[in-house]
Amino acid sequence: MNTRTVVGELLQRIGAGDPERIAELYAEEGDWKPNWPEAEHGRPATPWIRHRSARADAAAHYRELAERFEAGTR
Repeated sequence: MNTRTVVGELLQRIGAGDPERIAELYAEEGDWKPNWPEAEHGRPATPWIRHRSARADAAAHYRELAERFEAGTR
């Protein structure tokens, strides 16, 4: 697969709202570190902002976002 195809598939899966299918596109292990102040990682208001290191963490990230945001709203 080329980059355009993978990104297109990722965006489709995000739009469908299926965290497990989204996570299938991530490596089993990785190093996902947000560029965000460390002191603010994992706060109750923004629990999705934290370091992650596995495919399961990617799924958790999208589940945490879905719990707090409704699709199509700002």
